[in-house]
Amino acid sequence: MAPSPFRKLQDRHVFVIGGTSGIGYAVAEGALADGARVTVASSTQARIDKAVSTLSEAYGPGAHIRGLQCDLSSGDIESTLENLFLSAVKSHDNRPVDHVVYTAANGLTIQGLADVTRESILEGAQMRMFVPILLAKVAQRHLPKASTSSLTFTSGQASDLPPPGWSVVVFFTGGTETMTKGLAIDMAPVRVNTVLPGMVKTDLWKVLPDEQRDQFFTEMEKKLPVGAMGRPEDVAEAYLWLMKDRFATGTMAYSNGGSLII
Repeated sequence: MAPSPFRKLQDRHVFVIGGTSGIGYAVAEGALADGARVTVASSTQARIDKAVSTLSEAYGPGAHIRGLQCDLSSGDIESTLENLFLSAVKSHDNRPVDHVVYTAANGLTIQGLADVTRESILEGAQMRMFVPILLAKVAQRHLPKASTSSLTFTSGQASDLPPPGWSVVVFFTGGTETMTKGLAIDMAPVRVNTVLPGMVKTDLWKVLPDEQRDQFFTEMEKKLPVGAMGRPEDVAEAYLWLMKDRFATGTMAYSNGGSLII
């Protein structure tokens, strides 16, 4: 195959934290399909084993896919992330990490304002505020200092279209978007961006009862201009674009089926 300027992920090391399910898994698969070396990290070993096994089987013996377990829900986050990067590099024959994608999250903490407590705010902040900031700090030490390196976060459309009872969640999503712009300056020439998915069918919606969730999906599909809920493999394209486009930084990439124009 002739060399192509569009094969920008070929042999690059893509590290997806939260890459064993949903959007993160789709990003990992998309990067693998583009010829990247991929490391996925998750808190659950069973999910890691399943993701690595499934992707290895799908893409054959030449697929460079590795999995690492980590728990970012408590403890010394910075040390955990530092060891995670070192392990990722070691698992790919000391190939440095070129791109970091962060899609990890705990369950949505959806509470009315009257029920919010300090403890519930801190619980929501762990994966949506503390970890992203410290991830940027650690990533800055490891990513090659070039526009071919990137760090991509995940936010959501709630900042633009907040549902009732989402005040705390909107605080976190809006903070991620603002932080992205600051980090794009502080980490330059490494590029920092954020993807804002809309209504995508992932396990995060399992916080709702099945009947309520299905009814919500049906109602949304009637409203959305595209006529369907989002799929992880569609939204993953936004992350792949941001990794490849060396001219994109401080950018918010929307993939929401037109939900902000209805």
